[in-house]
Amino acid sequence: MEISKVSICFDIQCSFLSALPETTVTVNPNPVYPGETVTLTCSAGSYSDWSYKWYKDNSEISLSQYKYLNTRSTISRVTESDQGLYWCQGERRSRPTSSSISDAVTVTVNNYQPKTTLTSDKENIFTGDSVTLSCTVESSGWKFYWYRHRPDSTPVATTSEYSCTLSWVNVSDGGQYWCRAGRGDPVYYTLYSDPVQINITAGDVILESPVHPVAEGDSVTLTCCHFCWNNRTKAQLPPGSIVSISLPRLLCGLLVMSPFLLVSIVLTVKCCRARGLCSTVKSPQDQIPCDDVIEQDESSV
Repeated sequence: MEISKVSICFDIQCSFLSALPETTVTVNPNPVYPGETVTLTCSAGSYSDWSYKWYKDNSEISLSQYKYLNTRSTISRVTESDQGLYWCQGERRSRPTSSSISDAVTVTVNNYQPKTTLTSDKENIFTGDSVTLSCTVESSGWKFYWYRHRPDSTPVATTSEYSCTLSWVNVSDGGQYWCRAGRGDPVYYTLYSDPVQINITAGDVILESPVHPVAEGDSVTLTCCHFCWNNRTKAQLPPGSIVSISLPRLLCGLLVMSPFLLVSIVLTVKCCRARGLCSTVKSPQDQIPCDDVIEQDESSV
């Protein structure tokens, strides 16, 4: 690299390079991908009125090849041929007329389009829950775009963070979700992620209050949880939790169960009466089996 610097010193006395203003070059983003835009920035100390020369792989870059803006050189629609070593040097009319030559920076061009990976922090989700989706991609500097139902539709959200949280979800929030990332101006997009299916189960929301009465001024902890009639959805309840059921729900349950309770009571009473009758009959042949009484009662009911 020192040989390369000496080869472009031209009429500058290389022995005095250390006394010249220090020059630095930065690249953003790096690494880059085919079709993306990369910006190289050159800075030469505290002096003003600098113009800059750019070099790549021991050759000066023609300004006609790149968009040149003061301290910056922007390469639009990067290709693999743009990969290489870059450095710069400042020039001005007054003294000092030149800056030092910057250290070289390697611009890496990956020969593929990156793809995002979408994951969910939950598998079984109930109404009222929250779920966090995470969209990851290699390198940095991305914004994240979130899609639902169709990946080629308008994004439902855009975030600067790689995660997106859906709070207090409803059944209608279920479906397939995608994401992709983008950066730069114009925006360079990654490939879409594979879809993630979000299934949301409807569940009753129960407000748990203290079992015992509380006095005025006491602190009260209220817990909101989900409860459904089948055991499959009776999840997320800690051991020993007390579930409150409203009076309308209780009356509804009793109304549904009352016919079965009534029939059971009638059959039990008649069976007991039959057993009492059987105890007064001396002849075993005259005894009435309880099962026969139940069958007769069932036919009469």
